[in-house]
Amino acid sequence: MQIEPSLNPSGAAPTRRGLGFLLAWHVLALALLLLLPEVKSHVAFWAADNPEHAASVLAAAYLAGVLLLLVIRSIGRPVGALLAANVTFSVFCLTFLYFLMSKPAPVGSRSMILAMFGTAIVLASLGFGLRRFKMPVLTLLALAVAALLGIVGYRAYGPQHLHMVRTESNISTAFYTLHAVTYRDSIPGTEVRGGGISLIGDQYLLATGDGRIYVFQWQKGNDAFSIKQLPYTVPANIQDFAVDANPEGYAGKPTGGDASDRLQGVQTWQFRVADVRVQEQGDNVRIFASHHFWKRAQKCFVVRVSSLSGTREAFLAGDPSLHWETVFEATPCVSLRGENSVHENNPFAGMEVGGRLGFLGDQRLMLTLGDHDFTGVETKQMFSQDPKVSYGKTILIHLEDGTSEIYSMGHRNPQGLYITPEGAIWSTEHGPQGGDELNFIVRGANYGWPLVTYGTDYGSAAWPLNRVQGRHDGYQQPTFVWVPSIGVSNLVRIEQDRFPVWKGDLMVGSLHGHALFRIRLLDQRVVYSEPIEIGERIRDIIEGRDGRLVLWTDTSSIISLTPAEGTGGAVLFGTACGGCHKAIDGMTHAYGPDLAGIVGRPVASATGFQGYSPALKALQGKWTKEKLDAFLKSPQGVVPGTAMTFQGVSDPAQRAAIIDYLAGTQHY
Repeated sequence: MQIEPSLNPSGAAPTRRGLGFLLAWHVLALALLLLLPEVKSHVAFWAADNPEHAASVLAAAYLAGVLLLLVIRSIGRPVGALLAANVTFSVFCLTFLYFLMSKPAPVGSRSMILAMFGTAIVLASLGFGLRRFKMPVLTLLALAVAALLGIVGYRAYGPQHLHMVRTESNISTAFYTLHAVTYRDSIPGTEVRGGGISLIGDQYLLATGDGRIYVFQWQKGNDAFSIKQLPYTVPANIQDFAVDANPEGYAGKPTGGDASDRLQGVQTWQFRVADVRVQEQGDNVRIFASHHFWKRAQKCFVVRVSSLSGTREAFLAGDPSLHWETVFEATPCVSLRGENSVHENNPFAGMEVGGRLGFLGDQRLMLTLGDHDFTGVETKQMFSQDPKVSYGKTILIHLEDGTSEIYSMGHRNPQGLYITPEGAIWSTEHGPQGGDELNFIVRGANYGWPLVTYGTDYGSAAWPLNRVQGRHDGYQQPTFVWVPSIGVSNLVRIEQDRFPVWKGDLMVGSLHGHALFRIRLLDQRVVYSEPIEIGERIRDIIEGRDGRLVLWTDTSSIISLTPAEGTGGAVLFGTACGGCHKAIDGMTHAYGPDLAGIVGRPVASATGFQGYSPALKALQGKWTKEKLDAFLKSPQGVVPGTAMTFQGVSDPAQRAAIIDYLAGTQHY
């Protein structure tokens, strides 16, 4: 019998040739896993500090699984595709347990994590299962890595020719079908998450997390979208911070160091611009921006509010004579290392900056400030409860003389601020694990953090400083709390008439939840909260002068939300059916089954949906257009006893439009 030359006769340990194939395969596989999230995030992992921290953890898990498999082979046990898949799966299960228990949790989108998980199992299995096809499979894998390397490298160092992608969709809500238009790649992305949007005349001003400034608008009449960059940069000295925070790891990029930043613990991508706000007085404008600032001489950071003033015409024209001035600086200046610094495993908790801005009259500017994780649990200082410290507070800045005062205290990370025309102040605030809050801000009030919270510590079932777990006794109560957390960002109140049923409701953005939450208030009491799925991490939200809602996301996308209009099938489906059904992929079920691909599908057969009534299960055959038409006209008439209480669509033209729309959807 001919023995394959790369294996010894026992099929145990690989020979030098077989070991060479395994090493080459798994080095290429590791490179592929590292490149996958960069294709999604548009940030080369070698070029800058990357926020997709979960990717490096998952890549390390793959490497650990491969090493374990090589050890198993070395002791004489044959390793095939099935064993390789099982071992890789087990190692990844331990990694996911680490994700659940770590503090702070590794950053990374769910889709990216699942993609890397599935790819790792496939690559590990193929590496140990296809050894007899060495060169063909190795060549294919090398070509795949080279292709991804070319894409990522071109994005990082090639000419920045952006081609904006405009996509449209309809989103069903309780009272409206929303027409969502998303503009992707209208500006270069950045790993520094943050920034905000503000109105300037009939246009919108955007500051990115790394300080670039853009102005965009929709043309009246044709609603055409246009955007341009202005020649200003918010004076957040991110480059200085990156160099001093990680002097050995800095790669010379304006937004951070290389991958060694993460090993040293300083997450430079959290050093950011938090918000921008425009004050308009006749033809003059004053631009305010909140941001981190690194003091090189003292080796410490603060949060500043800077302003730039001029005529609207000069500002929009990019007048080079306009310059930034410091309006406010938080105290104290916080060191990254030393006796009074934050815990060593994350010496810069810049994601807890807060930083939202709002005007309380013409001469008073309000700023929210997070505590940067100085909770008194892992630090000696408890910023939010210290009246000598700016952090963990809302600050009222008097613009006429530059003085400031603490307006409220006991805050963790208040990333949302909205001041109504009547002067009522609403704020949204991140809790720890659970306990995101909607707060009505009262002057002089103490909101209790970190002594009380409705949340718990990460990886724990309690908050160590809370005397009575699950309660908020002794301090100003939040108006509403999300448990589990949704990752609240900014909020607005509907003031215009474009959404008349929603007028007066609060719209709260969500990072972790990838959604908006519509809050109905009655005498400052929350009556209900309606989640509206957007599918993006929403960083900021604003209501335009025409009543549209405009969102700024962590993928550097701009989203416009307006009420859907017309008699198209998608709009009619959202209006008639969207309260209970979706039509996405045949598996994203709501109260009722997902209807994508329903035409031609057997009745009561949607994958994964268990809520069919016995009456509908008894109906035989497939959903044809004719059967759907009859059912939409009278659900109870076609299927007596169906759980649907919907009375039907009487207009045959509307039924036909809905059915044509569903016929064009696909299930996967």
